[in-house]
Amino acid sequence: MPLTNYEANKYINDRIKANLYVGLLKEDPGYNGDASSEVTAGEYNRQAITFIDPSTGITQNNADIEYEVASSNWGTIKYVALFDASIEGNLISYSKLNYEREIRSADRYKIPAGFNIFEIR
Repeated sequence: MPLTNYEANKYINDRIKANLYVGLLKEDPGYNGDASSEVTAGEYNRQAITFIDPSTGITQNNADIEYEVASSNWGTIKYVALFDASIEGNLISYSKLNYEREIRSADRYKIPAGFNIFEIR
């Protein structure tokens, strides 16, 4: 049974809009939320994300999300994930990227505003 727009927007406002962090994964975490393929470089940290007010069960990041310049090779980023903590915590949602990207030393990973879309249907 699908949710109404009202309920989808309420869920996003109550659960998704605050205190979440974006992590970069090299492999599919699956429904069990296996984050073992998350980047582990010393300069890598999950980045805080904030979302715009939802409409029809859809929201997106309201600002660019930029990671530190890589000082080592991070590997190929294939997925982004939302976590409920900046360190450890729980993986709550993930998405396969349309375009995988290999991050090498001196590269910087950036998610432009409006590109991390969260949708409930």
